Amino acid sequence: MIKQQVVSKIFDKHIKDNINNSPIWKECKHLEELNDDEKESGEFTLYEIKFEGITPIQVLNIKPIN
Repeated sequence: MIKQQVVSKIFDKHIKDNINNSPIWKECKHLEELNDDEKESGEFTLYEIKFEGITPIQVLNIKPIN
């Protein structure tokens, strides 16, 4: 299992109930892909997710980036 930090402009407060079909997957990036302006914009939410291969299996943390 791998823990990854994924960011999205979409905030899904119900992601823990339906991780595979969450709308965040339509528009998401790895945290490292954000530039400084995007990080400071406050428009993104950080999701710490545990993956088994490429399948998301558990949400560990959700927090806004600011």
